[in-house]
Amino acid sequence: MAAQGDSLSGYMQQSDPGSNSECSADSPVPGGEDDCSGPPAPPDPEWTEERFRVDRKKLEVMLLAGTEGQINGGEDFFQKVMEETKTQIAWPSKLKIGAKSKKDPHIKVCGKKERVKEAKEKIMSVLDAKGSRVTLKMDVSHTEHSHVIGKGGNNIKRVMEETGCHIHFPDSNRNNQAEKSNQVSIAGQPAGVETARVKIRLLPLVLTFELPPMVQPDPGSPAVQHISQTYGISVSFKLRSRLYRTTVTVRGSQDNAAAVKRGTVLLLEHLTGAWAGLFR
Repeated sequence: MAAQGDSLSGYMQQSDPGSNSECSADSPVPGGEDDCSGPPAPPDPEWTEERFRVDRKKLEVMLLAGTEGQINGGEDFFQKVMEETKTQIAWPSKLKIGAKSKKDPHIKVCGKKERVKEAKEKIMSVLDAKGSRVTLKMDVSHTEHSHVIGKGGNNIKRVMEETGCHIHFPDSNRNNQAEKSNQVSIAGQPAGVETARVKIRLLPLVLTFELPPMVQPDPGSPAVQHISQTYGISVSFKLRSRLYRTTVTVRGSQDNAAAVKRGTVLLLEHLTGAWAGLFR
């Protein structure tokens, strides 16, 4: 297994008056994946260095293959690229396999401009962090968007942090009162996208009940509006013409479940009187 700390392979100390820089060699030195200090730039104007991120999971698989003695492991791959492009490459050879961190590590390539470009293309063709990203578009009723997002965006921020995905809600809903979009986009790695999809489906808390025919609710009444605003719920009424019954739907957030329940009970009390005691 890999060591606990991350280190960069391909660099060793080289004396240089007045400088603490490092230059490429075969011996790695301890350091984190972001500790990629490079060699001092020579006078050659064609010399350059480029630092870029690669997919952590793909790099882990490659490094693990190397530790198990399989061909095309991390060491073999980067050595081959260096030989083919005549560049110097630093990579986190001791990246912790299976770590909780979802942060993609850096690779650094040094050499002549065209050679660096060629080396980067070879590396990214195998380890591109965006190569396995997918985008899922799902329908979530626009009436539930505010409950999914949560107060201050806390609900959706938590989902994004836990899954490493970017989740986008339609901006048009903020200003367009006529047509509302139900579409929500999730972008990220396949496993993370699926987890985010499930979490989003679980975030809204939806309760429904039917009113007897003799009850004729007024959706715009001050009491209904007050309950809705006080307990952070949205209330909708739908009349079922055949049975002359009205279906009431109460929507809220899972993280506000106690308030949703209390608001629903008060709504029942307001609409049906003593019947609400059955739901306590």
